[in-house]
Amino acid sequence: MNAHENAELYNGLMDILRQHKLGWVADEVQRQVIAGKLFEKQVDTYTSPRSIQIQAFRGDEDLELPSSGPRKTFPVSVEYDPPEMVELIIDALERAVIATAEMEHSFLTFFVEQLPEFSALQFDDESEDGAHNQFNISDTNDRLNRCKLLKESLDALRREI
Repeated sequence: MNAHENAELYNGLMDILRQHKLGWVADEVQRQVIAGKLFEKQVDTYTSPRSIQIQAFRGDEDLELPSSGPRKTFPVSVEYDPPEMVELIIDALERAVIATAEMEHSFLTFFVEQLPEFSALQFDDESEDGAHNQFNISDTNDRLNRCKLLKESLDALRREI
């Protein structure tokens, strides 16, 4: 895939995230892209100048030259290239969707094994609309299976970039 195709893929994936109520993931990826990737760069430093005397054409003259100091390491930010931007989205999707589904499944599996009367877990939204989200083991099994397909697709996409 060339840089133009990767840039189009990045923009397309960002749109898909926003269309599927994952705008917060797209926003985080975008913030990372804007910040750039960090790496450490070593630079030479200099101490205060020291005077040396040199013989010039018009006579003696003092010249101040800096002295070499210790090497210092500084963080430097550079732009991500398009394939790296696509990689950021793939990683974010894996963390936000797949890892979350795996945690939900493990959590509910634990409760089902420990509490035979357990049927579902309900989360109540504290906002004004008071929405209820209910999860049962069947729901998380279905979600986990869909996430396995998503993981396969993301892995195939990662090999293409």
